[in-house]
Amino acid sequence: RYKRLKGELEVIAGQIESAKNDQTKAQQLKSYYASEKQLREAAIEAKKEEIAQTREALAAKELEIADKREVIYENDQLFQQRLRAIYKLNNSSTLAEVLTVNSFGELLEVLHNLQRIAVNDTDLLDLLNAQRAELEQQQEEINGLLGQLEVDYGELEQQVSALSANIAAQDAAISAAEADKAAKEQAYDATSAEA
Repeated sequence: RYKRLKGELEVIAGQIESAKNDQTKAQQLKSYYASEKQLREAAIEAKKEEIAQTREALAAKELEIADKREVIYENDQLFQQRLRAIYKLNNSSTLAEVLTVNSFGELLEVLHNLQRIAVNDTDLLDLLNAQRAELEQQQEEINGLLGQLEVDYGELEQQVSALSANIAAQDAAISAAEADKAAKEQAYDATSAEA
């Protein structure tokens, strides 16, 4: 009977050691998850700051866009006025202006001026279209950046939540290992007393 009890004591001692190992591993995992959680929380704070800065940049860009839209509107109105003026002049007045010239040099100058006005109008129209396209592209880029930052922020929050769940699971594992170790120590003491 004594030999059997001695054998049981060795088995229980091994179980106690195993429970201690389980407890140590759970504590190490908990420490790892806690440090990872701190890193993610720091990344969340950095991402919040980045989102705030991007929103400020977006607000500044929207003000700039509003200013540029005003300039575009003014240029557009100027272009519309020129178109109306050209329409009112009609081709007959242009022809009359060409016919009233006194020399070939004046004729070339009138034709050159008319061509320059047409080129300026075309350039103005191209500038308006380019400005509109640039504003739309800038706004899309900032909105895309902001969207990506918010996606990243959401992912970080999910990671923190998962790490918190892992920490809670390790707390439970630590408690279970402590309870198991205490029960084994009690069984060891009882078996030792009996031996």
